[in-house]
Amino acid sequence: MEKHAYGHSIEALLKAVRPVLDVALTKELQALGIDPTKPLLPVYSVDVMRSALAVGARRLNPTLSTEQAFVALGRRYIDSYAETIVGRALLAAIRLIGPRRTLERLAKQFRTANNYSETKVTHLAPGHSELWCNEVAYPYWYVGLVTRMMETAGAKGVQVMLRSHDAAGAFFDVQWSA
Repeated sequence: MEKHAYGHSIEALLKAVRPVLDVALTKELQALGIDPTKPLLPVYSVDVMRSALAVGARRLNPTLSTEQAFVALGRRYIDSYAETIVGRALLAAIRLIGPRRTLERLAKQFRTANNYSETKVTHLAPGHSELWCNEVAYPYWYVGLVTRMMETAGAKGVQVMLRSHDAAGAFFDVQWSA
């Protein structure tokens, strides 16, 4: 199966980097296969999406460490995803189902953006879960994504920490209060 990201996922990324989307960034994205000046394609390869994430994190947050830049982009991406038709519906749903069920349904939620995401959640205690995600190229982007999704779902004091990362995926420790 060819892995790809859907066009509205790229749309959300472009909205996230909008403050720094100048001629130079436009050319950089065009070289990767994303043309912000034209209608977006229905799908993009996962490699194009990953390359665009790296460029976006660096350009949007040049003074932050690489890890902090990806966390910031992940958080901003969720807010920008809410500006897309698919994202608006997804984020409305997670507001209704709450933090625990948001984690339980994360694979389905990630699959609104791509065709390959898998997740597994183990609840360790109230407000404390272990999350595994496959195909994690940039684990700190996931830290930002999950943190912002949990906040959107109503969680307070969210802490998402990377526990381990390898070729198969990444484990995250997720803690929050209601």
